[in-house]
Amino acid sequence: MRFWYKLFWVLAWVTEAVGGLFYPLLLVLASLMTTTNENNRLVDIPGFSLVLIALGAATVATLVGLILYLKHHRKAGWILLIAGAVLFAAAAIGIRICCMPASGATSMKVTGEYRLTGFKLIARHGLPVLIPLWVLLASVCRNRMEDRQMYEEALADVAKDEDSTLSLKKEK
Repeated sequence: MRFWYKLFWVLAWVTEAVGGLFYPLLLVLASLMTTTNENNRLVDIPGFSLVLIALGAATVATLVGLILYLKHHRKAGWILLIAGAVLFAAAAIGIRICCMPASGATSMKVTGEYRLTGFKLIARHGLPVLIPLWVLLASVCRNRMEDRQMYEEALADVAKDEDSTLSLKKEK
């Protein structure tokens, strides 16, 4: 269980680093520098500034949630992790609405390839939704590991104090 516990924590932190920090930062920089086919910036699209605000709030919420969870403020950590996941999902939906219209005009490269596909959207901006799942699985593994340790300690105590326990055998 210790291996799975550590693996799920590593997955949570890697997912936070890549999906929770790197991709939102990349989107903010791209929205300020990249032009669409209509020759405007992504931040000029109506509603896109709300998407950036949601991404920023989600990034801060998941990062602070992970830190609080590690500092043994479990309830506050869970609340922030779930709030961050909901905000990331809302931001991904907002990106879909703003950047992938039915015409595909803002999501086409000059070469005719799609700039943003549904798979890229889910892989980049839906990935942080997995962070609460990794934390939940790590928590379950930690609880199982602690239960196993308590069980082994109890067995060792029983084996050590065999004479002092109650017995149904009649003494002669």
